[in-house]
Amino acid sequence: MFGPPFGGMGGFGGPGMIDFDEVGVPRMRRRRQAANGFPQTLMEVREPDLGMPGMGMPGVHPYPMGQGPFGLPPILGASPQGMQFPFGIPPRYQMPQAGSPGIGQVFDPSRAERKQAGRGEQAPGRRHQIPGQPRAKYEKIKSLIPGGMSESISLIRSKDDGRLYIEKQVRTDGIYRKRTEAEVQTLKAVRGHPNLNKLVEYEVKANGICSIILEYCDGGALDARIAEIESHGHHFSEAGVWHVLLSVAKALPFMHTGVKDVERDQPDPDWDTIAHLDLKPQNIFLSSDRMENGQRRIVLADFGCAVTFSDIQNGGERERGQPCGTPGWYPPEGIAKKGYGTKTDIWMLGGTIQAICLLIKAPHRPALASPKPCGNRYSSALQSMVRDLTDDRLDKRPSARKVAGAAAHGLGVNLKK
Repeated sequence: MFGPPFGGMGGFGGPGMIDFDEVGVPRMRRRRQAANGFPQTLMEVREPDLGMPGMGMPGVHPYPMGQGPFGLPPILGASPQGMQFPFGIPPRYQMPQAGSPGIGQVFDPSRAERKQAGRGEQAPGRRHQIPGQPRAKYEKIKSLIPGGMSESISLIRSKDDGRLYIEKQVRTDGIYRKRTEAEVQTLKAVRGHPNLNKLVEYEVKANGICSIILEYCDGGALDARIAEIESHGHHFSEAGVWHVLLSVAKALPFMHTGVKDVERDQPDPDWDTIAHLDLKPQNIFLSSDRMENGQRRIVLADFGCAVTFSDIQNGGERERGQPCGTPGWYPPEGIAKKGYGTKTDIWMLGGTIQAICLLIKAPHRPALASPKPCGNRYSSALQSMVRDLTDDRLDKRPSARKVAGAAAHGLGVNLKK
């Protein structure tokens, strides 16, 4: 699936090569943090457990029902047996199994109860705290440029311990309600994975604004790092590229199948799979925290376009037309409005790796099927990986778990060089 044995060029350092630690984080933070140094819109959706092995998605999108980036009308009254979510997945992952619990109403943070999401009542003016997180008062440090459908984004400091966080304020009225509910619930569902953005707490205020407190990633967004490296005439080392690939590939199995540890865990049969659907460098953040292997922690954020399988089942999302995302990052099936799902995330991950290697803002589609989609600097193993991730045939794209295993090997090989 992944082509030739791993190996090839790279390692950290070397003439003309810059890794995350060598770019000058303080300078990068000053220049870009105000524009993009926040975990943007993170969303989540809650759904009753389906009792099925793991294909699913949340109900979150910036468009009114019946509209989307391609204007595709929703498929109303479609039975679960008629849904394809996403193409290329074995049938047992596409449809509910016999005896699966029924789907409830469109979720609401006030009554949301989902596996791994915990319980919690929420009403206007009441703060909902995540277990283990102390109540805190915050002071605003500065405003950041909002993204997605956020009303405002701010860098804030806890008055209790001085820690920095991100506050995102989003509306809960009209067409915004569904996205906000979905965002909060997805954040709760993915809580606890080191490579997924962390929800601290949230509160729906009396004025209808939902305040979401998120972890602050002090290294800024990956797209800012790409721009910085390109401006200096450098490029990422191969080890650095494999590290990004591994980090995101570890996050996706948790979203897709509930697998937190790709080396030991098995897919959770009750997991309501979440597809991110907007995976790109702008939604990947760097933290100064270090992982066990000594590498910088990388965090996937912004779940604003995420969708769950159960949300498609209950009619909250259409089954074929991707509800939202970044058009330049849509995979072929998304452009053709043939379907979307976890394989969408895989394609976008491949496009992200190509963007890192070529220092570009969006995938260069003509090159993706070429022998060297990442240019001439990188190994055949990495080139083969990107081709597999972005294969036009969904059934040929590897699962996130397989990608994580291959990326761990690729990183290990390059760290030894």
